[in-house]
Amino acid sequence: MSPRRGLGLAHSDHDVIVFLSEAGLEEADRLLDNPVWVEWRGGRAHSYEAA
Repeated sequence: MSPRRGLGLAHSDHDVIVFLSEAGLEEADRLLDNPVWVEWRGGRAHSYEAA
């Protein structure tokens, strides 16, 4: 199994959708709450405030 690799630092849900779309995933907006595709770190899902 290969290690997980991040696509970038997101500042909004739109950023996450763009990262997923650029990675070739269709319907990226439907993947935001799927932990197979998106790992939320350092806070709650969809929350982008500074810690």
